[in-house]
Amino acid sequence: PTAQGKPIYEYCGVKLCSGEDFIASHIIPELPGICAKDQDGKASAPYLVELHAFICIDNSERVKKAAAECDWVPSEDMSSTALASSY
Repeated sequence: PTAQGKPIYEYCGVKLCSGEDFIASHIIPELPGICAKDQDGKASAPYLVELHAFICIDNSERVKKAAAECDWVPSEDMSSTALASSY
């Protein structure tokens, strides 16, 4: 929000965070499930575009760390996911 609008949000108890905080805390943990259920890529594409921007363009260490600590790699039988280092 703008500097003028921020106090209103805070007064109403709305928690504000940066886009970087939001993607690291809320999007990345859910993204493997979104991708797994997404047959044609349409549901996951906007999230992956944002992830690419934070990591490759903005060089966000926080987002890189969150993604590295997330279970992304599917098992051979596709029954579960884990960190790449787990296999």
